[in-house]
Amino acid sequence: YQRRVRGGALGTSGFKRILRPDGIIDKYTFRGQWCEFGLSYCAQLLPFMDETNSLDEMLFVMRKRTNLTFDPDLPGNHLYGLDICIQATQIGYPCHSLNSHVFHKFRTESGDIMNHLIRQRYFGQLAGKARGEISVVAHYLYKKWKGKKGAFPVANNFVSYDERVPHPHITL
Repeated sequence: YQRRVRGGALGTSGFKRILRPDGIIDKYTFRGQWCEFGLSYCAQLLPFMDETNSLDEMLFVMRKRTNLTFDPDLPGNHLYGLDICIQATQIGYPCHSLNSHVFHKFRTESGDIMNHLIRQRYFGQLAGKARGEISVVAHYLYKKWKGKKGAFPVANNFVSYDERVPHPHITL
């Protein structure tokens, strides 16, 4: 943000909405860098900084002067980056991903370095629990932002929203 980029929040990864000429969403593309131990997409060559419609919370920075705030009623610790980006959009600030080399969940909760087998077991155990938690937050955000101009459509790596569908689509 030293390059005088007008932005509300900055993260290491997010999703960018790509529109067709008629204004309909063609697709969402991943921007930034998401590094997880043993996964191949850690070293993608992408723009150094790119505007996104959502951000992951792995590393998240907000400008104080934007007055963006964390929602104290958000039920859980998932999707707050998506909530902040929708909030930023509502007040005219874009969000940006920064292509940086950051490892996500490189260690287990007990501090062990993850190898491929530990990673499979660890995330296999968390997947069901995380899906339930993300679903609760996703529905909360849908109710919070439904009908607000410019809030939808939006997506991240776990959920997508479209005004034409009466509920969030969970992709985890």
